[in-house]
Amino acid sequence: MGDMAQADRALCPFTTYLDVDPKRIPKAITKVKCLCNRPKKGKFGETINTISCEKVFYEMTVLKFSESCGSYKEETEKLVLACIPVFGSHRTIDPNVSKAKVETAPIQV
Repeated sequence: MGDMAQADRALCPFTTYLDVDPKRIPKAITKVKCLCNRPKKGKFGETINTISCEKVFYEMTVLKFSESCGSYKEETEKLVLACIPVFGSHRTIDPNVSKAKVETAPIQV
């Protein structure tokens, strides 16, 4: 499997493209485009309805030049970094389980 491209092995299909802006530093940024909202079908055509594909975003600081290229300013560009499979936000509650206090920890990226 090591000889297969990462995009071909991914559960959530994606493609990459080069975004070129001559008035930006860096001039070229490789970006990701997610190709669907659901993971690929399994080997036998099965799908998992509780899983969907979500975009992972990254905010990148760039320099943008003015029209005359005489000055530049710092800007933030939001770009898609990856497409990942995630479980849906709904859950099935087991009536046999008593209520418990659940504390969630913040996710740091």
